[in-house]
Amino acid sequence: MMKVSQLRQEFTKFFASKKHEHVSSSDLIAAGDPTLLFVNSGMVQFKDVFAGTEERSYNRAVTVQKSMRVAGKHNDLDAIGRTRRHHTFFEMMGNFSFGDYFKKDAIKWAWEFLTEVIKLDASKLWVSVHEGDEDAYNMWLDLKAFGPEKIVKLGDKTNLWSMGPVGPWGYCSEIFYYLGSESGSGQGVIDEDPMYLEIWNLVFMEFLRDAQGNDTRLPKQCIDTGMGLERLASVVQGKLSNYDTDEFRQIIDYIAVLASINYVGNEYEDNESSSQFLTDMSVRVLADHIRCAVFLMSEGLRPGNQEEAYVLRRILRRALRYASYLGVDDKELPACKHFNTVICDSFIARIGLKVIEVMQESYPELSKGALNILTGLKEEEERFSLTLNRGLAVLDGFIEGKSAGYELPASELFKLYDTFGFPVDIARDVLLEKEMSIDEAGFERLMLEQKERSRAKGAKINTASLESELEILETEFIGYDNLVYATHKFQVIDLGMGEDGGKRLGIVTAQSPFYYEMGGQISDTGFIVVKGVRFPVFELLKVGKALVHVTECEALQDAEQITLEVDGLRRQEIAVHHSLTHLVNYALRKVLGEHVIQKGSLVTNSYARFDFSHPSPVKSEEIKEIQSLVNGLITRGDVVVTQEMSISSAKERGALATFGEKYGEEVRVVAIKDSQELCGGTHVANTGEIGVCIITQESGISQGVRRLVFLGGRAAADYLNSLYEQNAELKDLLKVQPEEFRSSIDALIARNSSLKTEISKAQATIANLEAQLWIKNGQLLEDISGYVEVFPSKNKELSLALADQVIALDSRANFAIIASKDTNSLVVVAKSGANDIVQKLKSKLGGKGGGKSSSAFLGSLDQVDREEILAALR
Repeated sequence: MMKVSQLRQEFTKFFASKKHEHVSSSDLIAAGDPTLLFVNSGMVQFKDVFAGTEERSYNRAVTVQKSMRVAGKHNDLDAIGRTRRHHTFFEMMGNFSFGDYFKKDAIKWAWEFLTEVIKLDASKLWVSVHEGDEDAYNMWLDLKAFGPEKIVKLGDKTNLWSMGPVGPWGYCSEIFYYLGSESGSGQGVIDEDPMYLEIWNLVFMEFLRDAQGNDTRLPKQCIDTGMGLERLASVVQGKLSNYDTDEFRQIIDYIAVLASINYVGNEYEDNESSSQFLTDMSVRVLADHIRCAVFLMSEGLRPGNQEEAYVLRRILRRALRYASYLGVDDKELPACKHFNTVICDSFIARIGLKVIEVMQESYPELSKGALNILTGLKEEEERFSLTLNRGLAVLDGFIEGKSAGYELPASELFKLYDTFGFPVDIARDVLLEKEMSIDEAGFERLMLEQKERSRAKGAKINTASLESELEILETEFIGYDNLVYATHKFQVIDLGMGEDGGKRLGIVTAQSPFYYEMGGQISDTGFIVVKGVRFPVFELLKVGKALVHVTECEALQDAEQITLEVDGLRRQEIAVHHSLTHLVNYALRKVLGEHVIQKGSLVTNSYARFDFSHPSPVKSEEIKEIQSLVNGLITRGDVVVTQEMSISSAKERGALATFGEKYGEEVRVVAIKDSQELCGGTHVANTGEIGVCIITQESGISQGVRRLVFLGGRAAADYLNSLYEQNAELKDLLKVQPEEFRSSIDALIARNSSLKTEISKAQATIANLEAQLWIKNGQLLEDISGYVEVFPSKNKELSLALADQVIALDSRANFAIIASKDTNSLVVVAKSGANDIVQKLKSKLGGKGGGKSSSAFLGSLDQVDREEILAALR
């Protein structure tokens, strides 16, 4: 039996022998593609190549692409675990031709791989072609693999692919495997009968359709194929379900042991109401969802509330719902020999560990990021467990006594979501198991109303509206080597009035030394020089591939030449902090470990900050070690080397990529000795230019993500100067040398604490004497059994002390109220019910406050008047 890992290898090896470039899988997160959150097919990383806007060094490629379908029209989430084939995460094997070979070779090689390499039974294979594609039909016949009875002609619905109503399109030919004991009858049912399993889709990108609906043949015809690895594995291994293939089954069997349940797995689409089906389905959901989460988190993603992070959270919380169904909360997990028990007391973290163990041979990045992944899984389980249990209890209350067919009202669904944080899809799953449903349309209306109420005002500048005005469509960045650029060719765009009333103009040139904000580095500022006069460039806009320099300069309207001039000093300080960021990233991985992944950065002329994955706060001694390592690299004076190379070469060299960035086929690698990163930013020529690194802050910004803020160059020098000045001031104030600051401050703290104690004793003595005087003078209000006094000024601490003493000394008094006119507030001390008194006074007098049964506070009163307080009390 050929294992899944062998199938990956055999597929890429076969097409490499046909002169295909083996291209590594791109990340699951579709960086730089506004139409997708996640990569959902093998062709996504080649979209620009197919569209003709990107050139590659090869015209044939083979990939095994990590893919996800959990959002948009490709959303299989509700089907996971219920069917044999649906997954959130899956692997798509594909071979591609960019204007090289076409239908004949694609068909021939597909047949060769299936029948000769992995040796599928040819009698079980069927194919479909488009009813209008006689070429493909005849090419299949020419193989003499089978007769025309096994070639099924179908229509546009199944055998035509297009990018949209306008653009490239072509016919498809699909290959099916018959799962029955015979060879199958095929004709007329091949696209409907589940016994015919589609395993490979060959797309022949052949035509171009314009806006008028006219079709022309593409100058470069292309091939785009896709074959689901999980499906192929089920066929090769003789399994009816993807979940019974070797990699999946290892994870599933482990979950069954971990949860102490019996997994049968024979039924997938029948008997959905049976307890065994629900148990088996829960196991499959856990195997699928945790596998998906592990791969997403290996790319640095953490659960959150925005876009990709929200999808990850949704997947994990859905998995936790099914873990709850298995009753794992009440079960003790067996010992874990790989990681510490703190991490491995989490049920889903233990499943994550198994996923890593099973798949790390093909994806070594899983084991490298294991600590981050497992910590993140554990944290999400801890965070959601209370919400899940509470929400399930509320949901049970909503449907108590209801029968099959009941629809949960939108108002109750919205309360579950808004008040208890209970996910809608989990509510849907729970009710589906009980043959009930939810009012999703009504829920969406309520959500929309809430969004309208809370929508923030204001909008960003819409640069898309400027696109139609552009004459210069692309601006080349020349700022690595030049800070000044003079030209006669430029376009001036009227941008209307600015906030200060000045006329704003945008200048577009074919080249520019100005760096536009990217990769965490802020944009340059500088000047436009017109007839010897310098006008500030105070903003840069990106419109498509063109750079718009924004200024206020009427003289531009009749200028014949302009000069663009970058603020060189500011650029140098930005470069200092960008190179310093690379060194800090390197040092973090050395000191804390290889699990550190960059999660974001900001590079400015005055400071830099760096966000990274790490499960706990960075200790002070670790910060010292990081800072010391970086400063050692700075003083060594290493040359900063930048090189352009292919993405594959960069990865072979071990260059680090930035989380969430999209990279083309050609990349720029910035190397500082052992530190190598893909980076398009500006840098110093030598690390000595950085001067010194000072780490000024360490903090957490979200679960599992830490932030360092640090300074270099002139900013570091200014910081050190300010520390010197502060030291000089302290020296004068304390009358000691800097080395004695600590002991002198400790002595002041001790003295301050002693004085506070003495003051408290004195206040207690004064309060006791004053309370005795009140009692002696008969100031108790007998009709209400309490004391009420108003002072021009008395602080809260003294008021509480006095009221406490009165209550302690006079057994007749149930409460004492002391008010202060200067703060418009009062305190209540009572034997019981102080907060009740404050709440009733608040209803009469206004103000804000509350407290405990023994003491309470009421402030923000319009005025303090003794008679009003007494009237309110009575």
